[in-house]
Amino acid sequence: MLPPLPAASPSPVDDAGRSMSGQSAEPGDIHEKKRTKKQFPITIGSMVVPTKFSATDFWSDFIAYKADWYTAVRTIHQILLKHPAPNPLPDIRFVCSCSSPLSSTVFYQLEETFKALVLETATSMYAAAAAEPPEDD
Repeated sequence: MLPPLPAASPSPVDDAGRSMSGQSAEPGDIHEKKRTKKQFPITIGSMVVPTKFSATDFWSDFIAYKADWYTAVRTIHQILLKHPAPNPLPDIRFVCSCSSPLSSTVFYQLEETFKALVLETATSMYAAAAAEPPEDD
């Protein structure tokens, strides 16, 4: 679990005093994080990036840092679906899936379990590669 929040702070802060509330993301693929920041440039807030992913700590961190959406790769979504969701469920605006496309089963399980819109943010990358056929030599 991430360190406890300072009691007097209106929002979570890191050691340098910068706000850390807003978004939760799993550690790992830095390219996915950069792509997410580019796709949501108007988002006001900060990114919470744990040093390692823990399905057991994910929801307590999500709630403690007052996150309202998260982004993850397909494997992380599947792991979260196998663990019990918190009760009551926090208000989740949306869930981003970054990497290969989700199966329809996982897509609908995410929407139903977390009561949130699921955005597949990397599928456009896959579609863009397929949209232009290779040139003939």
